[in-house]
Amino acid sequence: MNVSFDDIRGEVLPGNHLVARVPGIVVVIRRDGTAGEASSADLLALIRRAAVDGAPAPGRDLARLLTEWVVRTRSVPGFGTVAATDDGIAVFLHGDVGVSELPEPGVAAAPGGDRLHLSGRTAAFTVDRLLPWPAGPVMLSAGRPEDPEEGDTSIGVLGWSGLVQGLVPGNGIVLGAPRTAVGAPVGRHHSPVPSPTVEHRLPMPEPVVAVPADAPPPAPPSAEPAKLRPPRLSEQIFGSHEHEAPRPPLPVADAQGTVRGAKPPPGVAGPAHVLVKGFRCSRNHHNDPRVSFCSVCGIRMDQRTGVLVDGRRPPLGLLVLDIGSTFVLDDNYLLGRNPEVDDAVISSRLRPIRLDDDSGTLSRVHAEIRLEGWDVLLVDRGSANGTHVAGAGQSGWTRLAPHRPIVLTPGTHVRIGRRMFTFESAHARI
Repeated sequence: MNVSFDDIRGEVLPGNHLVARVPGIVVVIRRDGTAGEASSADLLALIRRAAVDGAPAPGRDLARLLTEWVVRTRSVPGFGTVAATDDGIAVFLHGDVGVSELPEPGVAAAPGGDRLHLSGRTAAFTVDRLLPWPAGPVMLSAGRPEDPEEGDTSIGVLGWSGLVQGLVPGNGIVLGAPRTAVGAPVGRHHSPVPSPTVEHRLPMPEPVVAVPADAPPPAPPSAEPAKLRPPRLSEQIFGSHEHEAPRPPLPVADAQGTVRGAKPPPGVAGPAHVLVKGFRCSRNHHNDPRVSFCSVCGIRMDQRTGVLVDGRRPPLGLLVLDIGSTFVLDDNYLLGRNPEVDDAVISSRLRPIRLDDDSGTLSRVHAEIRLEGWDVLLVDRGSANGTHVAGAGQSGWTRLAPHRPIVLTPGTHVRIGRRMFTFESAHARI
């Protein structure tokens, strides 16, 4: 293999499951309502730790850790991983997730050659394989899509845009063939030459301009230091269990590497416990009375007589930023370029999330996330350029009326300035 695992471009396939990429590992997690959000969060935390502990080739150790986790976890979502090893890849599949080798664009298949197809759907327990890197692109996806028809270039042709680090909605991810776009070896700290033919399939605030392969060489670097890339995928924040103390949101590093915002004001330990009326499942998890399945263990709520009781409100979901950082929604938040100046933050009624955006389109105080009962509300605070939302599967953006709250539903994308985040939650799902 001529390039490192992390140098290979990865294109996310549109959809409503979860796709994550950390150094040395890509993962797809199904969202079928059969497993709680807490299990998915634990799985992501395990994968992130394995990526750090096993760098730069965590594949062999990851398979062992995942097997142990599946055995001891009560409610496991369908998921699959492809991870780097010293001499190839490690594939781990559980449930209805599959790995397929796609035909390499522009290269005729060898006569009688069989491409890789693995699926966890028909496995008695899991699929755990160590493999050499296939010659063509590799697709890790929820379910096992049918083989593309002859001449179909809609899958497996990768453009310049792609998932480098982070967590996004999607049905899968396609990893390119282990060579550059022009067939030359690539070092560990170099990027492949981009192809200008295909755009990214996820909605983005602004398109990325591709660089043609025949473009003239770049000018010599100037004395001005180059901007650092956005921070890598951050650690998951927990707090979904009643026995755990509340934790502040994760800090976000700006372009200069300075950690900023996302901490409660001095003297404030964290969000106060809010009591809300709800139903308890047979395992005593407190739930939104409108749901049919427990958001923690997935058990049907009709297995216990519905009696409204007061209970501590659990976190109502996550905000997943476009740079991969996550914020647990266990309190009310204010988002913007400098939200600390707002009176509600100064008085500790809201907690700040500072976002970096040098485009000039993000207001100092831009939007508010408000928890009311079991609902998560989004409010534009009269920002100059507005707050835009797009529901799951919606192709266009809708601008919110200032100071008029809307209820967020799971999978909703939100754009403020040039930053985008997604609301994810197992609550409020029927």
